[in-house]
Amino acid sequence: MNRKNLTRFVGLALSVLCLAFFFVKARSSWDQVSSHIELEQAWTSIALGLVPYMLAYAIFASSWHLLMRTLGDRGSLMTSWGIFLTAQFGKYLPGNVGQHAGRVAIGMKHGQLASQIVITMLIETMMALAIAGLLSLSMTGLVSNNTRGVWTGGTALMTILAATVIVLVIILALLLAWRHHWLVRLRTWLVRNFSALRSKQAMRRIALCVVMTSVALSLSSTPLLLLSANAPVLTINRALYAVGLFCAAWIAGMFTPGAPAGLGVRELILVQGLTPITGQTGAIITTILFRILTVTADFLAFLAGIALLRLFPGKQISVTRTS
Repeated sequence: MNRKNLTRFVGLALSVLCLAFFFVKARSSWDQVSSHIELEQAWTSIALGLVPYMLAYAIFASSWHLLMRTLGDRGSLMTSWGIFLTAQFGKYLPGNVGQHAGRVAIGMKHGQLASQIVITMLIETMMALAIAGLLSLSMTGLVSNNTRGVWTGGTALMTILAATVIVLVIILALLLAWRHHWLVRLRTWLVRNFSALRSKQAMRRIALCVVMTSVALSLSSTPLLLLSANAPVLTINRALYAVGLFCAAWIAGMFTPGAPAGLGVRELILVQGLTPITGQTGAIITTILFRILTVTADFLAFLAGIALLRLFPGKQISVTRTS
């Protein structure tokens, strides 16, 4: 088994363990969960939550378009939206990189340069991780006050959680073991390709992208508030906590190779993070509804992307173009 397959296997194992943790918790509270779910209210909350979530997608896509313009791409905004939205459904493929590979393939087909797409995705990812990391700090206070609640689920939950931590440590060890090889290749590639980003105009555009990404991440967390029927009165602190919780779950899902769309990992974090606010039953309900919402949003984004690419196809060329 080569390194890539080993990393994916370990990530998939982590995803399965997290899903098991989530299902054990859900099963222990299923009677209360089933009695608290009101389908009409749930679908209404999902429909309302789709609005800010889809708006966040539009902002993410616009930010990527701005980065592409910075590197010299002259495609239309609607074409960039189409490429970005269509490729997002690739996150459900094994490996957790399908959305990135899909954006390169679709973008090349519609006249964009592969090198520019890769550079902008790298900037986009690093920027989003940095911003999400900072935003996730807003939840640390409440989490630290409720850490002991993790250990109240009995032997099964303790065993699953311990195994999850062990697998996560293995992933980090693998990343550290291969860091030198990656860093050398990354440094060479950055020096060769990032010369276009040294101008003041490029810096201003990147600064604008930072603001747009911050807004988009905040909007993406809004459905957690709309779906939390048992949550107390909304305050600024609780809104910030929801943003931080979403960002923490998003980061964890991104860094778990082999977990399609962060499956299992994000559910684990959301349940643990929401329990202090909504109770365990409310946390489970919110997490289930949030996964339904995100899958629905990704499907709608995929359909919208296909429609946009038919209306604004850009300069379609052979997919063999690579630079």
